[in-house]
Amino acid sequence: VVVMQVADQRFGLVVDQVFDTEEIVVKPLANVLRGIREYSGSTILGDGSVIMILDPNGIAKTAAAMDSATRSAQAVLAEEIRTSTEEDRVSLLVFSAGGSEPKACPLSLVTRLEELDATQFEQTARGPVIQYRGKLMPIVHAAGPHALRTEGRQPVLVFNQGHQVIGLGVDEILDITEDRLSIAIADDTPGVLGTAVLKGKATEIVDVGYFLSLADRDWAETAVETDAAQKTVLLFESHPFFRNMLMPLLQAAGYSVTAVDTADAAWALRERDLSYDIILADVDNDAEARAFFERIESDVDWARRPRIALTNSASAAPTDVLACVRKSDRHGLLAALEQATFSLGEAA
Repeated sequence: VVVMQVADQRFGLVVDQVFDTEEIVVKPLANVLRGIREYSGSTILGDGSVIMILDPNGIAKTAAAMDSATRSAQAVLAEEIRTSTEEDRVSLLVFSAGGSEPKACPLSLVTRLEELDATQFEQTARGPVIQYRGKLMPIVHAAGPHALRTEGRQPVLVFNQGHQVIGLGVDEILDITEDRLSIAIADDTPGVLGTAVLKGKATEIVDVGYFLSLADRDWAETAVETDAAQKTVLLFESHPFFRNMLMPLLQAAGYSVTAVDTADAAWALRERDLSYDIILADVDNDAEARAFFERIESDVDWARRPRIALTNSASAAPTDVLACVRKSDRHGLLAALEQATFSLGEAA
């Protein structure tokens, strides 16, 4: 089951099998298929086969079976539960490394989960590396260098520090859980913060910083230097699903991101004299988008910032934007951000 969430509606999509994860270029649907709301586009795989891309928004509309009153009551209850517990809970990635005992680290630190071809690892004087997304990524294993595989697929947690990427090899990804993180037993062992009870099991909490230092002893200094040069992005996106989808993408690309869900929330940041290099704005919600752009035009500072419109429909985009990009078009969005960064350099 693939669990999806659109706004306050969470639902499961039953599938026969999960094959792999791939980066794709989404092509728009042909005109004859535009009326089928369950699909957002199509793509051509490396073997030449054509596949359709599912649209979570459209599926949610089709799957919605509860009346609005029931949904509202459930949303209120869910919000009460969330606000009463979220401050004490943290999302954790649980994995195994060097044995069957579970280990964990905060999920918020992990940029991506990958399964890399172990035969592509290359040895250097500083340890194994792999060519990853146009960069050389150092690799260390949470159980020691001897545990890194030499063939088959190697599960890797990818950490991004500005423009630097570092991989932490593990044996197996076990779970993603949300729980109260209370370390019951402190530990002086290098690479271990201590032991906590997660879902009824004693679980080692890994010191991510230790392993990052093994891969690149200067990673912290590099991160500070990179952060100073990071471009800041204001992401105005009214749908939680797309906010959660876009934020890791932007952060992994090296941007410092602040996300808001309403025009009022965005303007509250401006009233605190905060400024951003680039503004990404959801234009699918016409009323909110119109209010947001009108406020931007009335402000001397924000009106000078490059603006990129985000859409998931064929509706007309505002004319005063640098580009209009579909939310599912990862490559198009990153290209638009590069263009915006270039325009900032020219303006300077």
